[in-house]
Amino acid sequence: MGMQFESVGALGPLLRAEGLDYARLGILVGAYLAPSVLVALPGGIVVQRLGERTTLLLCAALMFAGAVVDLSSDWNARLLARIVAGTGAVVFTIAGTKMIADLFTGRQFGLAMAAFAGSWPCGIALALVALPPIADKFGLIGASMAMVILTLMALILLFALPKQARPVVPLSAAFPGAAVTAAVVIAGLVAGTANATFANAFAFGPLLLTERGYTAEIAASHVSVALWVTIAAIPLGGALAIRRGAGIWIAAASLLLAALGMAAIPMSDHDLLIFAALGLVAGLSGATFASLPTWALPVQARAVGMGIYFSAFYGSMLALPPIAGVFAHRAGSAGIAFNVAAVALFIAIPLLGAFAALVSTPRLAPAVEEGAA
Repeated sequence: MGMQFESVGALGPLLRAEGLDYARLGILVGAYLAPSVLVALPGGIVVQRLGERTTLLLCAALMFAGAVVDLSSDWNARLLARIVAGTGAVVFTIAGTKMIADLFTGRQFGLAMAAFAGSWPCGIALALVALPPIADKFGLIGASMAMVILTLMALILLFALPKQARPVVPLSAAFPGAAVTAAVVIAGLVAGTANATFANAFAFGPLLLTERGYTAEIAASHVSVALWVTIAAIPLGGALAIRRGAGIWIAAASLLLAALGMAAIPMSDHDLLIFAALGLVAGLSGATFASLPTWALPVQARAVGMGIYFSAFYGSMLALPPIAGVFAHRAGSAGIAFNVAAVALFIAIPLLGAFAALVSTPRLAPAVEEGAA
């Protein structure tokens, strides 16, 4: 999923050479998450009715279908491919997050959530490192074919998951109450903003560095440093995600530090050092952000509640790349995209405070006690 999402950013300089402007690149980046707001809640209901295994297989099939459609060089086909694959990816994330929340508790939950959250930056890093050399040797069609093979392999491997009994919780009991819903929506907005700004950096980072004279391959490798540092820091981040109180402070600190780092990138020549620092922040906080909804949702409401959470989460993810792309297009430089990300992160800090206030109220205490963490 991470590789498929980042394929546009990793191949951005080559797509630009084919005539795509910054605005269209931003649209392609955002199109992967375009179905999210519409399908996240229905996706949670599908998980509730069909179970995680069946849902994961159906979603992987959609991601494979999107990769096949992306073999075309037509703009409309590329846009359709991103929407189809993204639909599968959105519901895949909902099913996977619920499965982990159901299977693990305590320290194991933190580490499992860290591994799941870490698969996203790992895939992005692999895309940045692997896809540009493949495209240089075999063209963009070669890179697209690589994604077809990888998504097919993922689909086949998912058949190894054990079969599950159909969920027995009635749908009427699976919807969270108003206070829990409010907390989950705010959590989705905060976590979505944090993820969107990092994804934005990985999408526009190679473009900014090529503007400074780097080759496409070197630019992508510089940006990928952030992701390798993220992956290295993930186990520690998983251990930090166990406690809700400490987790709120970790999330707040990460939002502030990330905002400062994003604002510094366009103004500094020390891009490698700043990307590494951003990767450290992402690795230490990734599992915490992924755990936010579990601190508010009771067990019986996890499937639908995750659908609500990811509606807000992907709404944030969807909004930022096109906005950043439009600003970059008007400015004639990818650097402005990082300023947009910094502003979004500063806005997310008071939202996190509102979430902390909600999950601390007596009305949510039972839900928090039943949560995975």
